[in-house]
This record gives sequence, C-alpha cells and structure tokens, in this order.
Amino acid sequence: MLVQPQDSHALAGGIEKLLTDPEQRQKLASNGFLRAQNEYSWERIAARFEDLYRVTAKKASKGIR
Repeated sequence: MLVQPQDSHALAGGIEKLLTDPEQRQKLASNGFLRAQNEYSWERIAARFEDLYRVTAKKASKGIR
C-alpha cells in the first residue's frame, strides 16, 4: 500500500481497505514476507559484505580512503 506523504485520508483509506479485504491483506503479507526472505537472507547479507570488503580492499591497495 502506497500513499502520498502527509496524506492521512489516503492512509486511513488504505488501512480500511486492508481491514475489509482479506485477500488483499494476505497478498500484501505474502509479498512482504517473500521480499524479506530474498533481500535479508544471510546469504544475501554475506554477499553484500563480501562486496564491500572487496571494494574497500581495492581502494586501500590504491591508497584511496
């Protein structure tokens, strides 16, 4: 559910839709769970740190801070 910042009426409408539409609520929950699994898995986090270390080591070897 996306709403414009500072638009409390749109936020209230989105929340009301989720409260009254179990199918939409389940879809949002399932999509959020899948995204969390994909984006924040230990494998993904480890790969990001490995990339960071690689870039940092490369810069250090060239004398770049």
